[in-house]
Amino acid sequence: MAKTHPPYPPAFQAEAVALARTSGKGSPHLAQDLGISEQALRGGVKRSDIDAGRGQPGELTGAEREACRIRSGRRRRSSGRSGEKQRCGRSERSGGAAAR
Repeated sequence: MAKTHPPYPPAFQAEAVALARTSGKGSPHLAQDLGISEQALRGGVKRSDIDAGRGQPGELTGAEREACRIRSGRRRRSSGRSGEKQRCGRSERSGGAAAR
């Protein structure tokens, strides 16, 4: 089973993303210096790009992901099926990616 880590604080994530963009170091070396996984660093950079409007069409921004998380929690509570995983996706976006 994979190891899990609690989410990094937003300030730390923002600083790691800024360093990834400006340091000139590769992701593996920078991630090792920061004490995080390379995947966590790449994911943070990708989420930052999406939130800034530079993501692929159809990808959810941070605000959309949060709204989706809240809606899915409400659906699970109201349906009584707490074990069933319900996922928000691109099809739930009104206006689609072209609305950007």
